[in-house]
Amino acid sequence: MIVIDLDHASIKDVSPKLFDLIFMNVDFVPMYSVYEHVFYRIPYSALKHDWFIENISSRARGVYTLGKRVIDIALAGIAFIISLIFYPIIWVALKIQDGGPLFITQERMGQGNQKFIIRKFRSMRQAKTDDGAWVGKNDPRITWTGRILRKTSIDELPQLWNVLKGDLSLIGPRPDLYDRGLELTHEIPYYNIRNLIKPGLSGWAQVSQELPPQSLEETKLRLAYDIYYVKNKTLFMDFVIVLKTIRSLFLRLKQ
Repeated sequence: MIVIDLDHASIKDVSPKLFDLIFMNVDFVPMYSVYEHVFYRIPYSALKHDWFIENISSRARGVYTLGKRVIDIALAGIAFIISLIFYPIIWVALKIQDGGPLFITQERMGQGNQKFIIRKFRSMRQAKTDDGAWVGKNDPRITWTGRILRKTSIDELPQLWNVLKGDLSLIGPRPDLYDRGLELTHEIPYYNIRNLIKPGLSGWAQVSQELPPQSLEETKLRLAYDIYYVKNKTLFMDFVIVLKTIRSLFLRLKQ
């Protein structure tokens, strides 16, 4: 087996000799395919117009799309009803803490670059909206109640309503704040490819990266995972992401 970079400038010079190797039972594997199968992400250097034309389609796959939507409604519906138990508890905790609002409201970028509204349980000091700044692990704006909400991901529970509405899926690329998404689309080539499909509460990038992106370079790495998901998405892969999400949550709780 020979791993080969078909885009390398010298390939044309050696291609006749490589052709002869076919008759010697030699298999040729594209370099980027090896990278993808080893690291479970698309190498950023491979992202060119012809790669997308060859590997990405915006046409929805009927069985997959229908099955995913049915699962979203069933699981999100059950989880939403159960989550209502937390609302009064969190409301009391936030009122005791600083008397601020229960929710923050954010504009997010969804499928097709469309804007939609989400609500989260407030985890930072009194703010009804989000200014879009990257939030570090020990950000001083996060309240003591907020640290619990974030560590357990309970702050995300109100977004189950967005899943029922169809703005979100349970699994998909995590939606950016709308203004930040516009900025990243201009700063990172091909960034909006991740918005070909419906965003999700959890995704391949989230379970593959230890922490959310805090820089452009880390955002490019997230994009590499997101495009891998866009290219290879299946219901089985969604199931694997669910298991990895549960595992990540338990690991966070043990810390």
